[in-house]
Parts: sequence; structure tokens; C-alpha cells
Amino acid sequence: MIGLGNRESGYTQAIQEDIEVLAVAIVEAIKKKRAEILINDLNKELLQRTSELSAANKELESFSYSVAHDLLAPLLAIDGFSNIILEDYRDRLDDEGRRLFGVVRENAKKMGQLIDDILSFSHMGRLEMSMQEIVMEQLVKEVYQELATSAPERKIQFNLKSLAPAYGDRPMIRQVIANLISNTLKFTKGREATVIEVGTITGEMENGGIGKAGKNENIYNMSKTTV
Repeated sequence: MIGLGNRESGYTQAIQEDIEVLAVAIVEAIKKKRAEILINDLNKELLQRTSELSAANKELESFSYSVAHDLLAPLLAIDGFSNIILEDYRDRLDDEGRRLFGVVRENAKKMGQLIDDILSFSHMGRLEMSMQEIVMEQLVKEVYQELATSAPERKIQFNLKSLAPAYGDRPMIRQVIANLISNTLKFTKGREATVIEVGTITGEMENGGIGKAGKNENIYNMSKTTV
């Protein structure tokens, strides 16, 4: 380029064509170098984000384990003392009292299962998911009954349709369902009446207005109406 730029004689057509070819090659080389620099910068940023995410996951695992471990001791005490009262003071309790203590013990057992799930979650970074067949109707009903007990004064109609079974990690699927139902109850609070309906769109069905299931897949949908 320096030689061509300092050329004392004129430029022939051939020289001009060579300059154009050289200019295009230089531009392409510059573009390629810029792309390499950009890719390297993005790779460095990705490695940094990955490192930060790994550190955050470790903190979350530690926190989940700590919370679950701290909850376990008082929960065992609740279950144990409830059982003692039922056994030693059964004659002093009426039917309603015995029923209520039974409810306490049953919910303590459910809470124990939730704590086990949290402990499993705290080790998910090191353990593989436990894949199994899930009876979705039973799981959804169980989760709803637990959450509904926190709002006995509310008028809620829960319509659970026939649900196809699923295959996956039960604690994780359970948490997803709990989040969905919990949000539904939360955002319909203050309404006179609420209707919650849970159903399935199977892979044999066409577009059902809210999504389309693929082959060998199910879509579990939840809808709500309020008054």
C-alpha cells in the first residue's frame, strides 16, 4: 500500500484493479480480527457469568440445607408431643380434639416430606434427578389440600379433571405445582368466589386454544375464574 501510494508514475487499469482487490482483502482481515476480539470478549464474559452462577448455586445449596436442618428438630418435637398427648390424654379429649391433634400430626408428616425435598434440592448440584412415573391427579390434589387449609374462610371451587401420568423428578414437579396453585390463591385473594380448574391436553389433541401438545407429550393447564 505504501509503495502504491508513493508511486510517481500514473496508475494503469491493472494497478487500480490490484488496489481494489488489496483493499477488499484488508477490510475482510480487519472484520475477521474484530470478530475474533468480540468472540474472545464474549467467551471471557461467559466464563465469568458461569463462575458467578456456580458460586450462587453453592450458596443456595448451603442455605437450603441449613434451613431444612433447622426446621427438622422443632417439627419432630411437634409430632412427638402431639403423639404423646393423643396416647396419654386420649380419654380427656373429645372427638374434635382427637381429630385436631390428628390433623397436626398429619401435617407434621407432610412438612417432613417437604423438608426431605428441600434437602434433596440442596444436593441437586451433586446428585442426578430421580426420574419416576408420577400420578399427577394424586399429586395435584395433595398439594391443593395442603395450600387450601391456610385459607379455610375462602370460598374456593376446585375442579380437578382426569390427568395423564407424568415422568420426571417428583419433588421438582411438586414444587412447580405448589408455586402455580399458591400464586392462583394469592392473586385471587379478596374475591368473593374462586374457581380453579386443572386439566390435561394430551398429545393426541390438536391446538386447544392455550397450546399444542407434541407427540408423546402432555400439557397440564390451570385456569381460574373469580367473582
